[in-house]
Amino acid sequence: MSNTSETTENNPQSLPLHELLSRLLKSEKTSHRHPLPIMGTMQNLNDTLERSPVLDFINASLRGIGQVGFANNPVSGLLITLAVFIQSPWTALMLVVGVVVATWTAYLMHLDRPSVRNGIFGLNGALVGLALGTFGAWGNGTGNWLWVLAAIACAALSTVLMEYLGNWMAVNLGLPSMAVPFQIVTYSFLAIALYVPQPFFQLGAPPPFPNPAESLDGVSILSALITGIGQIFFSDNLICALLIIIALALCSPMGALVGSLGSAIGLFVAILVGVDLNMVYAGLLGYNSALTAISIGGIFYAPNRKSIMFACAGAFGAAVVEWLLNLAIAPLGLPILAVSFHLGTYACFLILRRSISSLVPVAPYAIACPEEHRFRYLTAREAISAFRSQLHSAMQGQHHKVFFDRAPLEQRKSFHQSI
Repeated sequence: MSNTSETTENNPQSLPLHELLSRLLKSEKTSHRHPLPIMGTMQNLNDTLERSPVLDFINASLRGIGQVGFANNPVSGLLITLAVFIQSPWTALMLVVGVVVATWTAYLMHLDRPSVRNGIFGLNGALVGLALGTFGAWGNGTGNWLWVLAAIACAALSTVLMEYLGNWMAVNLGLPSMAVPFQIVTYSFLAIALYVPQPFFQLGAPPPFPNPAESLDGVSILSALITGIGQIFFSDNLICALLIIIALALCSPMGALVGSLGSAIGLFVAILVGVDLNMVYAGLLGYNSALTAISIGGIFYAPNRKSIMFACAGAFGAAVVEWLLNLAIAPLGLPILAVSFHLGTYACFLILRRSISSLVPVAPYAIACPEEHRFRYLTAREAISAFRSQLHSAMQGQHHKVFFDRAPLEQRKSFHQSI
């Protein structure tokens, strides 16, 4: 869930080291090899479908669904759609409506084509559809085509906000907008439905928990850890949540693992502060922590010891913020959505940017998956280490051809021929 267009080119505070490493880590094609062709971000599929508009649009829409969980993979998006359908066919329909409208709006606005094709503009529309499908089912939304029209309007608006608000945040704050447009649009709609007298959109109370919890139980805690991931897509069904984890792991096993770690941290905080056990077991304090962990520990920073530590800290902070927000916002009848995820992630961005400059962020235009980011990180670290070693040797009077031996054989032959 990242805006891939403007951030680095317009960030006047970039340090020289950051600029050097960002360019070194940039890669138009993925370098990390996955065990299966349907794993990773499947960028070769984008190349294959470039001249097939209908299939390319379906590919972009499925990627938009996966991007909700930082999974830029159309097969992941398809599996997630199936999981949501198992949970609720109506919510799945609204999900598809939201992502299709948001993606189509981006095409009509002639927005950055690579971003559109990789689902960047579809993710907010997908979230809008999920939210309206879920909350509408509590009231008069199921089967109500007025709610479909509302999803169409809100999804289109989310794309407009993603473009203009996203660019403003990138240029002025150096931050990705992620799902901020979804939250603005959805909170606005829910506030109107709740507080403006009108006969069209009615929101009821959440359904009761199917099995009220009275004490801690090991099996239920494990189930809560899994459903914490499922709640990223508004799903509290264990089977659906497992399918969602498989979908995320298909794009990035490392991302799914870090997300599960974040969900576990959110679960720990929920138990620590005494949150109602029904909410704990439903995974409601796990999804924001999971998203925060993935974003810091794999998407916007390459996975390494430091970034994982900060990912855990961010996940902990997001869970605490969500607990506090529940106390403040619950009386208003509004859900938390992804507010604590954004606050936790943005706080980590600002802290890392100002205090730990050695932890280099992934350039927004080069974002892929955690495995690819770690591969580039290790490659860059090896190259810089070799350069420092050879520079030290040169300063000692030992003559070496810096990086010459690492160059491809054809380039070395060409060099010898030229002299």
